[in-house]
Amino acid sequence: MTNSRSIKFAKDKITGEYLAADKIFDVRRVGFDYRLKYNREEIQPYCVECGEKLIISSSKYQNIHFKHSESDVPCILKENLSPEEKDFFSRINYAKESERHIYLKNSIGAMLLTSKNVSNVRIDDHFIYDGYEKRRPDIYCEFLDKKIVFEIQLSQLSQKYILSRYDFYKKKGIYLIWLLDDLNIVEGTSQMERDIKYLSSHQNYFKFDENSDSFYLECKYKSTQLSSWNEFYDEWNTVRIDLNCLNFDNINNEVFFYDFSKQKSLIEEIQRKNHIEEQNRKKEEEKKKRLKQIQWKVNAICNEIGEIRNSLVKNFSIIKNKLFDFDYEELSQLNKKLSIDSKFALQRWLKSADNESFNFLKFIFENYDFVYDINIVDLEGNTVLDILFKRKDLKNKDLIFELIVKRGYKINDKDEKHLFDFWKDYPEVAENIIMLSNFAKKFEDPFLRGYLFQFKNIIRIIESAKQGKIIGYAYKDNEWIKFANNALNSNAKYWEYIEIAFKHYGLYEKLILLDKKGSFRNKLNQYYAIPEKTDHSFKWIFNELYPELAKL
Repeated sequence: MTNSRSIKFAKDKITGEYLAADKIFDVRRVGFDYRLKYNREEIQPYCVECGEKLIISSSKYQNIHFKHSESDVPCILKENLSPEEKDFFSRINYAKESERHIYLKNSIGAMLLTSKNVSNVRIDDHFIYDGYEKRRPDIYCEFLDKKIVFEIQLSQLSQKYILSRYDFYKKKGIYLIWLLDDLNIVEGTSQMERDIKYLSSHQNYFKFDENSDSFYLECKYKSTQLSSWNEFYDEWNTVRIDLNCLNFDNINNEVFFYDFSKQKSLIEEIQRKNHIEEQNRKKEEEKKKRLKQIQWKVNAICNEIGEIRNSLVKNFSIIKNKLFDFDYEELSQLNKKLSIDSKFALQRWLKSADNESFNFLKFIFENYDFVYDINIVDLEGNTVLDILFKRKDLKNKDLIFELIVKRGYKINDKDEKHLFDFWKDYPEVAENIIMLSNFAKKFEDPFLRGYLFQFKNIIRIIESAKQGKIIGYAYKDNEWIKFANNALNSNAKYWEYIEIAFKHYGLYEKLILLDKKGSFRNKLNQYYAIPEKTDHSFKWIFNELYPELAKL
């Protein structure tokens, strides 16, 4: 029977005596005596939770118990509680009338009465209403413009009980301060201890300081610290405070001394910054370590280049293979060390070149891992071509010139004069080279510039047809048949492209009219009798130079 009773305690309004249901009703004769007294109005029991009048009633099994009257006044004891919750509320109500509880609430109330800026102090006699719902706190007072209630916690509290108080006072805009009799409870591991702990987002807990002549609280709060390893750890601190030290959280209706959430956020920000600084420090160390490794690698390959340059063989293929494995950062440091532009190294290398330097220069001009401006002018106003053509004793100038143009050099009028001077006995060669070099100015792609010189013979044939004059050959102006016969005889595998150009630019009809002896037609017949397979590797540069022919 004991566990079935929801109301375990009542208070007699006449005598002030507390009536324990399990004690007075478990003996049926005693229970009926109390029911008789109730009906004679010799006792007036009321609920210690909501303050409403109670009825002493008998069930159909003649079990005597307290019950609420049929009213709309809400009370948590009217709810369908579990046996465990009934026990919780029973112990709470019993504890509220213990000597310890009475002593504490009277002592706290007395000290609040003499505290500055505190008014309207009520001790266990003040109900706070919200419609039909009401609560009677242990102590109520007003501090400055804030309404505060103190609830003394001596026994185990259920979460349901805790939340019923917390939610009610929050809705009324009243600040609830739980006063714990044992502050060590917040460091415990039971469910109730966890419920108490997480009631407050600030994790501040209070105990009445009984050893003071005025109102003071012991506040136990959790703070977050950072270890020397930049890791969190929490520690509990205790401080003695008065009401003036309290802070009021208007959003959560909480009272606190130390703002755990705010301080933790600040610590988290410090941790984040420390982490970033540590990461940056490690990155900087890795960067320095990496830079040393790169510098070693760069110095090693520069030494190898120098050794091969000074050797008899001058085979740079092994260097090309090693450069292929260089990443972006390594190539960047290599170019920084070489500083080809700032040191005007191209002009310097050409000045000091001998007839054995061609492989080195070819390696420098053809390797696009080396970053430099081929058109740079040195302090004396010399381009690389100025230096090249001043070297009267240097062999392979024509091949070096091609390498320079393929690299992206843009020739000017002065360079054209250099070329005609160099090819003074073969002006048609100079003319062809100048034409190709001017075409090269149009291309940013080094591979297309390379194709120009690879197909220079075909290009001068097509360009002759386009311009209506023989370019790049030592033929006379009217020797078109010789020109065409040579074009077909020497470039049969590209004749498909040449023929398209001849027909489009009108040279084909002109050749038929000029071919009095039929030599050109004979060449054509021989070609068509056994046509040579067309080499279409010319197609890329053909489409770029002559888009009007590519559509045909």
